[in-house]
Amino acid sequence: MMNPSRSMPTLVALAITLFVATGCETVGYVADVIAGEQNIPAAYEPQERATLVLVEDPLGKLPTPDLAPRIAGRVSDHLTDQQVVSQIIPTTVLNRFITQTPDYHTHPENWPIDKIGRQVGAEQVIYIVVQSFQLSEDNAIYRPVAEVRVKVVDVASGKRLFPTHTTAGYPVVTRQFYRSMEGSSGTTDNIVSRQLADQLAAEVAKLFYEHTPPQPGEGLPN
Repeated sequence: MMNPSRSMPTLVALAITLFVATGCETVGYVADVIAGEQNIPAAYEPQERATLVLVEDPLGKLPTPDLAPRIAGRVSDHLTDQQVVSQIIPTTVLNRFITQTPDYHTHPENWPIDKIGRQVGAEQVIYIVVQSFQLSEDNAIYRPVAEVRVKVVDVASGKRLFPTHTTAGYPVVTRQFYRSMEGSSGTTDNIVSRQLADQLAAEVAKLFYEHTPPQPGEGLPN
């Protein structure tokens, strides 16, 4: 498929690291924060157009198949709540297209991002590819961490609008606080998975609107 707050020294080091890893576009984003912005600016501001949020898991990292549409739905909700875009293609429309398209999964090369967008009436696609999704490293302590790569693709031209510096997509990584797995069950795993998916969706959505930086202690367990 075509896949068209820290101390000042720490922030400087982060900017240098990001420059090496991802290029000047990310550095500009971080530099705005270093320069003393009260809020963190959007990494990219999507146009107000019919938008599809598409989440795919080609590496099979998600523990259950319901998490991909859950992430897409949560990202969509955040974007409409923040008035980033108002025209969101419902996940039900995408799901109907997928179920009616037998080769969607078997021959993904037939379905580049722009073509999928056209099929569901989108003008731009926020394309999210799951890279990793892990609840624990040792089955003793929950260490939830997930990573995705994000692109925005123009449906009419098939061009990648964001990020402009790399074809790999913009990386988003989210982590949750460690906690013991003692007494956990499959139900607990499902709860932790959904919490991680929801947090990941919130972090992805923040790429597209100005937001306040995390406050000290924010997200700590009660």
